[in-house]
Amino acid sequence: MWSKREPRRGRRSDTLADVLSRLGDSTGANPAWEQAAARLQAARVEAFGDPALIRMLQGELADSLRVQAAEGSTPQPATTLAICFGEPGAALAGHCWEKNIPLLRLRLAGRRAILGPLVHPAYTPCAECLTAEDPIDEREPVAGDAPLAVALFAREVFALISRAVPSVLPVRWRSVDLDTLAYSEHSSATRPGCPRCSIAEEATVGRASLAARYEAAVALPPKPFADVKAHQAHYKPSNMALQQRSKSWPVAPIVPLPRPPLERLETPSPGAATLGGEELSLLLMMMAGIQQRTEQRVYRWTASGGNIGSVTPYVVIRDVAGFEPGIYGYALAEHRLARLSPHAEEVPGDAPVTLMLTGDFPKVAQKYGAFALRIVLLDSGCAQATARSVARALGLRLRPRFTWNDEAISRALGTQLDSEPITAVLDLGGKA
Repeated sequence: MWSKREPRRGRRSDTLADVLSRLGDSTGANPAWEQAAARLQAARVEAFGDPALIRMLQGELADSLRVQAAEGSTPQPATTLAICFGEPGAALAGHCWEKNIPLLRLRLAGRRAILGPLVHPAYTPCAECLTAEDPIDEREPVAGDAPLAVALFAREVFALISRAVPSVLPVRWRSVDLDTLAYSEHSSATRPGCPRCSIAEEATVGRASLAARYEAAVALPPKPFADVKAHQAHYKPSNMALQQRSKSWPVAPIVPLPRPPLERLETPSPGAATLGGEELSLLLMMMAGIQQRTEQRVYRWTASGGNIGSVTPYVVIRDVAGFEPGIYGYALAEHRLARLSPHAEEVPGDAPVTLMLTGDFPKVAQKYGAFALRIVLLDSGCAQATARSVARALGLRLRPRFTWNDEAISRALGTQLDSEPITAVLDLGGKA
C-alpha cells in the first residue's frame, strides 16, 4: 500500500506507525493507532485464486498486513479472513460459511473491479444470494487493470481489518470502473428459499424482493463494523442548515390560522367535538409545526429524522367554518395555510377535512442518501401518531386511508411523486 519493496529491519513497523498515526481517529473504532496496528498483526489472512494476483496483494500490503497464499482448497482453522480472487467454489464458500470464517471476494469483470462482497455468517446472506446479480461488463481488460484493481482491493482489506479508515463493507460493496474510477455500491438480501441462509421453506427464487434489497442497502452496519464517528455528520453546517428549510408557496393566497389552543391538550374532550379552525390549527402545528426556532436549531413538536423535518401536510377543506373549500398547503415555518386550488373535489372524500402528508425526499437525501426514503416514511409515521393523539384529545375522528391514487392526488396538489411522495392520507372530522 505504501511500499512494494521488502522492508528493512524495523522499517515495516516504522512505516505502519507513521501511516496509522497520520490517519488519526477517523472511525472512532480504535482509541489509539496502536490498537489498529494490533488488529493488523493479529489477523491471519489466507488468499485463494490467481497466484499472480495474490502476489500483487502481498506486495501492496507488505508494510501492514501479512497475506498467506492458500495451500489447500479451504482455509486453515486459525484463519480470520479468507480472500478469494474470482468466484469462490462451492467447497470454499461452504467451508467458510460452516466454520464462521469471513470470505471477501475480488472479481474482475471486463474493465470493472468488484470489491466484495464480504460473506460473514453472523452478518450477511450467503455468497450465492449476495452475488445473484453481479454487474456485467463486456469490455476487454487492458494492461494495468489488474494491478489497479488489486491496489483498490488492498485498501478495502486494510480498512476492514484495521478499522482505521471507513469502509462500506460488510453491508455493501463497490464496483469500480477501472477506466474512469467511477464507482457504484451494491447490496443484496437473502433469497426466499435459499437452502443456506433462508428460513423460508419454498423453492429458491432468482432474486430477493425489491423491498428486501432496499432494506439491505440502507441497513446500519453491525456493531463490530460501525463507524462510531459517523454521527458527527449531524453537525456539518450544510446538514444543520437543512432543518431551517421548509416548503412554501410564495404566489399562493395566504390564509391565516387561529391561535392553536394548546391548553386543550391538558383537558381532553370526553366526547365528539366540532372541527373548527382552532382544532385544525392545533393539529397541524403539533403534527408538523415548529415549537421554537433559533439561528442554530429548530425545535419541533414531533420527532423528525436528523431534525430535518421532511413532512409537508396538505389540507383539503370541505366543511370548516371560516375557510373556503379548496386545497391548501401548510407553511409550517409561518404556521399558516396557502390556498393552492378551489377544487376540493379533485381529492375524493366526504370528510370535513382530508390531510395528505408528503415527504421532502431531496432535502433529506442531501444528508442521508438512499436512506432518506426510510426517514421520510418514519417521519410520516411520527406525524400520524401525533395527529392521532391530538385528534383523540380534541374528540375528533381521524381515519387513515389504506389506499389512494398517487397520480391523481399528486396532480391535485401540483407535486412530483419522484421528489415528494405521498406518505399518508387521513380523513379528519365527521361522525364516528
